[in-house]
Amino acid sequence: MSSVIDFLERMGSEAHWRDAPQDEIELALADAGIDAPMCNAILAGNIADVHALLGQQKLMGDQLPNPEEEPRPPQPDPGKEEEKEEENATGDESKAPNGTSDSFSPSSSSSL
Repeated sequence: MSSVIDFLERMGSEAHWRDAPQDEIELALADAGIDAPMCNAILAGNIADVHALLGQQKLMGDQLPNPEEEPRPPQPDPGKEEEKEEENATGDESKAPNGTSDSFSPSSSSSL
């Protein structure tokens, strides 16, 4: 069984096996000493037969969250809220240090 696993591992890790001709794969299986039923299953791409010949059961699992681990909406970060409150308490950042606004206002302009 370990020779089958080693062969499949080698096939999966070497990119050239993806597009290798059938006869090259057959030759590699024979060189690895893998028996005929397993060779036929691998060549046919029949994963159910490969699992059966290896004596493995089909793995099944649900994708449902545990009720105790259900996702909750993100909680606001208290540190960020305090920073925003401090910015609002100190005034608008668009004001100049002398308390006047940097933006142009028609009422504050003098006529020439």
